[in-house]
Order: sequence, then structure tokens, then C-alpha cells
Amino acid sequence: MAAFAVDVTFAIRNAKLYPSADGLRLKISSLDRENEIAEHVAETETIFGQSDANFVEKMNVNFRFEKMQRYRVNVYVLNSSTNTVMGSMGTADFDLSMMFACGKRLSLPIQTPLSTITMEIFANVPEFYSQFISMQFCGNNIHSPNGLPRQLYYILSIPAEERTIMLHKSEMIKESKNPEWSAFSIPLFLMNYFNESSVQIHVYNYTPNHDDELVGHCTTTLTQLQQGVGNFNSYMLMEENRKRIHEKTNVELKHLSLENGPTFFEMLEKNVKLQLTTAIDLTASNGNPVSPSSLHYIHPHQPSPYLQSFLQTTPPLLAYLPNPHSPQIGALGFGAKVQGANGQLQLSHCFCL
Repeated sequence: MAAFAVDVTFAIRNAKLYPSADGLRLKISSLDRENEIAEHVAETETIFGQSDANFVEKMNVNFRFEKMQRYRVNVYVLNSSTNTVMGSMGTADFDLSMMFACGKRLSLPIQTPLSTITMEIFANVPEFYSQFISMQFCGNNIHSPNGLPRQLYYILSIPAEERTIMLHKSEMIKESKNPEWSAFSIPLFLMNYFNESSVQIHVYNYTPNHDDELVGHCTTTLTQLQQGVGNFNSYMLMEENRKRIHEKTNVELKHLSLENGPTFFEMLEKNVKLQLTTAIDLTASNGNPVSPSSLHYIHPHQPSPYLQSFLQTTPPLLAYLPNPHSPQIGALGFGAKVQGANGQLQLSHCFCL
């Protein structure tokens, strides 16, 4: 999943202040898997003389749905005369996933020697994450290189250093040399991130029982596409050797508009919950269960590779379940023989573990 740049702000309620300790400052650190401090990531300004303090300084963080992102906030008290730290009122730990699952707001109690104070944590998601660019492409004078029946579709992708990122794959249109494919939407933040990157459009002809044939391709940028409909967004298709197919064989941008749409954060605010199910491949391709090199091998003292993977990927997602403190996670298996209704062993590709 993509990373979302979000701002996190903090507030303290009901703090007990004294003449020698009348200031509040927060220091935020990220935590590792063992809940030990990994690094210092942010620090607020100091607010003096206020038991209810709303801090202006924010923590900027890239939120990733599939990552465990845990932080510790330390509440320091300072002397206004010397601006020195007099001590700590206490700490509070929080997960980004839990904060978003709770509607982008958390209220955490901190027990101090004198009283209980409350830390409020808020997340702000920029509005442009709910904005999408709607685009539609059409083709002109497109033919099969080998004279096959036309069943045309295209793939819009960004060639990256280590992989190709597919932005959209169109539906297939039959028998037309001038296909008009359906419109689709791309998140605006994604286009802004890759705005100067090359974008490739590959047009293919679907070929049953064989590899689809490449009709041609063209290259542009997202910045160029955002200029809208016109001759500057009409592209002649090229062969793999970059030779033009025909001056009338092209793909052009037919429609472009800015729209608002739903986001993952809005779904969480509407109390949408997730259900997790894990599946284990029990086919023989994973090796002999009695061999230590097999994924199926059960070590007497160590967790199996399946369990290790499960323990690494599941914790960040627990906050989004209906009951995160007592989660119920489905476990299915496939590719093994199980006892059927008649009592006989039968090959099954979906059974409960």
C-alpha cells in the first residue's frame, strides 16, 4: 500500500503545574518491535502556565497501512525562569493504526505521582488524498500486426528502477479499430508523486491460447496528461524497435477531470471493520514435512515459517478488526487431502485448519 503523509498533533489536559515546574514540552520517539526507543522523531514547543496545552508543533509521518508504527510520547516539565527540564510527568505509547481505527483521535491517560493527566492525539489527513484524476483514452486506426481479430486493450504503467508500476488495465473491446475505452481514476497524490516520471501506454490484442500480441506503445508523462484534451495528448503508436506503425494509428486522451472520491480513512471513520483470513499452502511443492528445509517442517522449539510470517504481518492490522483486543482470525488450508463427507480422504483446495 502507498504511504500517506499525515500530520499528528498533541494536547495535554489537567496537568498539575508548580512555580518551579510551570512549562510543558513533548518529545516523541518511534519504537521498535520490542517497544524500545528506535529514534527521536519530533519535539513540540514549550507552553508555560497552562494546565490545558494545545501544541502547535506537529509530527509529520508517512502512514503505511501494512506497517506497525508505534510511538512513545514523553511529557516533560520545565522551569520558565531557566527554561531547563525539571523532570518527566510520564509517557504514553500509541499506534498509528489504532488512532485511525478510532476516527483519527486518541485520548490516553497518564498516571503521575500527583494526578492523572490526559494526552489527546489527533491526526490530520490532507484533503488531496480524496481527490482523483478521471481519464479516458480512445484509439484510432488500430489493427492487429498479424491480421488477427481485434480484441484490443491497453495497460498504463510507470517504469521504475526495480519494477513497473501498473496504474490501469483497460477492458477489452472487440472488432473495433477505433476503440473507446472506459474512463478510470488515479489518486491525485500518486500523480503528484510521479509527475515527472515517464508513463507508458502499451496496446495489446488479446489472443486466445497464445501470448497477447503487442500492437504498439507510446510514452508520455503524468504532467503532460494533466494538460488535458488536445493534440498535445495524442500519441502515435510505435513498434518495439520504436518505428512508427502508421501516422493515423494513435492513442489519444479523450477526457480529463478532477473528482472527489472515498478514501481508506473515510471508511474507517464510518466504522468499517476488516476481517482477516490466512491461507497456508500445503502442496508438495513446499517440500517434505520431515525435512528441516520444508515450509511444512514443525520444529520442536521454533515457530514454523508460516507462523513467523503470520506474526510479522498480522499485528499492524489488528486495530481494524471488530474486536482488536480479542481478535478472531480465520485460517484456511489448500492443496492437501482431508476427510470428506463419506469418510474418505479427498483432495481439497479450501478447508479449515
